[in-house]
Amino acid sequence: TEMFNVSSNRWERRAAKPTAAANISAAVVGGLIYIPGGYDAANRALSAHEVYDPAADTWRALAPLPRGLCAYAIAPAEGGYYVFGGWDGAAYLDTVYRYDIASDAWYNEPPLSRARAFAAAVNESGVIYLAGGYDGRRVLDVFESYDPLLADARLNPWRELHPLNVPRAGLGMAALNGSLYV
Repeated sequence: TEMFNVSSNRWERRAAKPTAAANISAAVVGGLIYIPGGYDAANRALSAHEVYDPAADTWRALAPLPRGLCAYAIAPAEGGYYVFGGWDGAAYLDTVYRYDIASDAWYNEPPLSRARAFAAAVNESGVIYLAGGYDGRRVLDVFESYDPLLADARLNPWRELHPLNVPRAGLGMAALNGSLYV
C-alpha cells in the first residue's frame, strides 16, 4: 500500500495489504477503504475482502465475497457498497452483491441486464450509474442506473439510459455537480 502525501509531494509506504491482488477496485465509506476480491498471481479470482483504516494504517479481513471475483464495478451506498458483475475466473457475471457494513454480510441484489466485467460505477445522489464493460465477446456501450430504494421496495431498480457514445471497458467514471464523466 502506498499513499501520496500532497503536502510533501512524496509517496509513502503504508501497511501492506494482506492479500496481493490485481483487477480490484475500492469503495470509501466512513473514512475506510474497502477492497473485495481480485485476481492473484496463480490466475485465480479471490473471495478475500479487506478494509484499510488510513488513520491507524491497519488492514483487517471481513466477510469474504460469496464467490471469487475480479474486474467488477463498485460504488458506495448508504451503509455499505455494491459490487456489479465481474469475472470469476471462468465466466463474466451478471451478479450484483451488496455489502452491509453493520452486519459484515453480503446480500444478493437484482442482477445486471447482461453479464460483464471492466465496467465503471458511481453513486450520484443515491442512485448508482453503471457504464460500459466487456461481456467476453465485445466492449459495451450500455449505460444504466440502479436505484437502491427501488430494490428495497422490491421494484425493478434498473433503468436503461442513453448508451455511451463510444463502447468502453476498463473505464473510469466520476460524479461532479450533478454530471457524470467517463
